[in-house]
Formats: sequence, C-alpha cells, structure tokens
Amino acid sequence: MSDEAAVEVEAGPAGYVAHFAGELDLASVPAIQRDALAATAAAQRVVLDLSEVTWMDSTGLRMLDDLTRAYEGRGAEVRIVAPPDVPARFTLDISAWRPELIVGRMSDALGG
Repeated sequence: MSDEAAVEVEAGPAGYVAHFAGELDLASVPAIQRDALAATAAAQRVVLDLSEVTWMDSTGLRMLDDLTRAYEGRGAEVRIVAPPDVPARFTLDISAWRPELIVGRMSDALGG
C-alpha cells in the first residue's frame, strides 16, 4: 500500500463514509480536507474512516477537529472509525480527542 494520502467518499443509505488512507500530515491535509468537505456537503451523517491511515500527526488531528466542527455546525451526526490496532487510533488515544465519537468498527459507526 502506498503512503500517499487520499480520501474516497461514498454515499449510502446510512450516511456518507469518507475513507482516508496514507499519511495525514502537513503536506497532505489541506487538499484531503478540502476534498472531504466538498464530497460530504449534503451529508447529515458522516463517518470518517481512519482504518487505512498509516500516519497521523497533529495536523491530521486538527483536520478531524475542523471537519467535525463543520459537520456538527450544520447539525450532522459524526463518527470516527479507528480500530485499536491502527496508527491513527494511537494519536487519538494519546491526545484524548473526543472519545465519544470514536468507534472501532464500521458497523458500530453506521448502526446507531
């Protein structure tokens, strides 16, 4: 797998899922964030899937904060999928970033 950052968004009946991959850092985040916001403009429920993120620094954390505030500001529900064994989960855990939004499996994010 490449470490090049990417986001792919799919719209489904349970909401929009933004699948992030690669390294979320200072070099990649501005474009990734812009793409994610544009692709989820109509969403009332958004899942940000970090399962394939290979690296996430504080810039990636700030992106999650910005995206979450944008979605919540328009009344959308937000969940973050970060399984316990992925690098992004480590960053989320050590920063204690919004644990109420984080789940370990996609089914948990879409199920309720």
